[in-house]
Amino acid sequence: MKSFDIVELDYYKVGQNIRRFRIQSKLTQDGLSERAGLSKQYLSLLEKGKKKGRLEIYYHIALALNVTMDTLIGNQAPLDSAINHSDIVEKISNYSQKQYEQLIDYMGYIDYAADKERK
Repeated sequence: MKSFDIVELDYYKVGQNIRRFRIQSKLTQDGLSERAGLSKQYLSLLEKGKKKGRLEIYYHIALALNVTMDTLIGNQAPLDSAINHSDIVEKISNYSQKQYEQLIDYMGYIDYAADKERK
């Protein structure tokens, strides 16, 4: 039997995703809240990561934004994104050990900077 790790949602990131996809869809908070059946105030709190929504809330938001649930709540890029993960994997597969270590260090810096920005 397979064991699954419990994953804690990063509500701040989920909120940032909602906001990013809303803006990409050229929707106001009023427009998205109407489409998703939420109040504008509640949507605002979700976007700021100050409120934890139920799964059904995120489902309605994802439908209104025309994105998948895993795109909305995860760290994945949208399916129609210009990011091609296989291109990234192919590129780094040819890296030397030193280049790989530099990339890992750089990614750590990006994570650190993002954490500081959130606070």
